[in-house]
Amino acid sequence: TKITDNVTFNVGSLGVALSLEGNETITGMAGKTITVNYNTSSLSDTGIGIYYKGDSTAAEELINKSDLKIGFEPFPALDKKVVGIYALGKSSTQKAKVINEGIITTGKNDTAIYGKDADIQNKTAMTIEEGSTGIAVFSGTAIQNDGTASDQKLTIKKNATGIYAEKSNVYVNESMDITGESGVGIYVSDSTSANSIHNNSVITLSDSTSTNDSRIGIYLTNSLGEAKNTGTIKTGENNIGVYSKNSVFKNDSTGKIEVLDTSASAENIGIYAI
Repeated sequence: TKITDNVTFNVGSLGVALSLEGNETITGMAGKTITVNYNTSSLSDTGIGIYYKGDSTAAEELINKSDLKIGFEPFPALDKKVVGIYALGKSSTQKAKVINEGIITTGKNDTAIYGKDADIQNKTAMTIEEGSTGIAVFSGTAIQNDGTASDQKLTIKKNATGIYAEKSNVYVNESMDITGESGVGIYVSDSTSANSIHNNSVITLSDSTSTNDSRIGIYLTNSLGEAKNTGTIKTGENNIGVYSKNSVFKNDSTGKIEVLDTSASAENIGIYAI
């Protein structure tokens, strides 16, 4: 599938702009963007930019090389908006595989890439606006960067999440900047002992004005799969580097969690475990 010019899709509730299956590559011309807008005032459901169904065991994969801009107009204040790429595997053992090489910019309360029974690899920069999620994966794997390129940073705004993973693996090799209040870099829920969570990046948390809007680098809840940090987490003021609830976390010998008090009133926490 080749995109030769700027194209805009206006999708309604559960509407899909592009539906693909099997082996697919979406190529885009330089400077050209696919824009997907949620074109209804209904709050009941979400619109989808690219819907993909595949089976990696049959050597099927989706490669997206086109830039995506999702969910900005004409209803920018809705709670449910647009999913840029929605990937669905055939089963928990026949997962969809998606490699994203296009720059994705979300609007408010959107999800850039969503995967169920899917393995997702994002190899580009991503700006995640207020209330949005960069990658959300359920029973699969989320990989941010393959470790070979630069400038693939995730920028995470207010109440946004870089990667959300449930019963899944997470590997992060490129930096995250959490610039917005109450933003979270990596959120892991209900992982099993078979799952692996590994941060090998620099996660930088901008200063928070108070602990009421703390930014969190890694958030773990009911996560039995070992979460390992070999990267660097820079907490900033009134923030939490790692929040761990009923979970397993290991700060490796090469991992660093920087907790620097830059003011007398700052409350900075490296690891908060309950």
